[in-house]
Amino acid sequence: MRARPLLSAVAAGLVSLTAAVAEEKPAAASSVSLVSGPAVSPSMIATVPETKTEAAKPMKDAAVEPKVEPAAQAEMPAQPAKAKSPVLPVARKPAPPSLAVKINLSSQRLELHYNGRQQDSWPISSGREGYPTPRGVFRPQWASKMWYSRKYDNAPMPHAVFFNGGVAVHGTQSIGALGQPASHGCVRLAPANAARFYALVHQHGYARTRIEVFGTPPPPRVAKRPATEVSRAATAQQRRNGDPRLQPRAQGYGWAQPGSAQHQLNRHSNGLVYLPGSSPYRGQTSFVHNGVVYVRVR
Repeated sequence: MRARPLLSAVAAGLVSLTAAVAEEKPAAASSVSLVSGPAVSPSMIATVPETKTEAAKPMKDAAVEPKVEPAAQAEMPAQPAKAKSPVLPVARKPAPPSLAVKINLSSQRLELHYNGRQQDSWPISSGREGYPTPRGVFRPQWASKMWYSRKYDNAPMPHAVFFNGGVAVHGTQSIGALGQPASHGCVRLAPANAARFYALVHQHGYARTRIEVFGTPPPPRVAKRPATEVSRAATAQQRRNGDPRLQPRAQGYGWAQPGSAQHQLNRHSNGLVYLPGSSPYRGQTSFVHNGVVYVRVR
């Protein structure tokens, strides 16, 4: 029986309330409070479906969103946290050099450039033949106010600035050799210039000092003294007097010493003894001097 006809029949008094409730489903009957008697009004019965709807609504929500117990939450595996990307340091460019050192092996000079222009130019002595000064671009590696060479008989190296192993720019007492190759590979400076160079390198710093070595060293100089008129006349007079040191080998008028020792006579590098022109033995084939016999040979 439908709900509306049933309510109409109950209201008209044709059907009892007990019979109407018996025709409903068992689940609906269990949720409705049964009241017997004709005193029940239609408004009271009309509220029954609303009571059933309100009771079923929480059940529906509980089925959709079930509550999770704290113990169950603890058993759920934790999701791994996302790894943060490492922050890489930003590489900084090195500062440009503020002290430029140019060593010209061809001109045997050292030039200093700072504050945007050339400041000093000094004569040097680079490595001589067999001990070349290395060429290239370098930076100072270490320095010593007073260093003694362990390789070359503890030679003093004041205000030494090393830029390539044992090669350094340092002071020297051989000032007369400046301007030409004379060292064992180092770059020599006058003592005052070496002290100033040492101070400038420490003022600007190793990282901001640039040393450039270039060029080809000149050949070694050979000292030649011009012969004067006095020296020429003295040489001619010595030849006329028969000086044994000036007698040519082509003439061959020498005396050989059979023994192993000669005492007062001068011996030439060729092994012969040459007598002066005033000697009485010049025309003889042999003579005896201090018990030693000399035989004339050509």
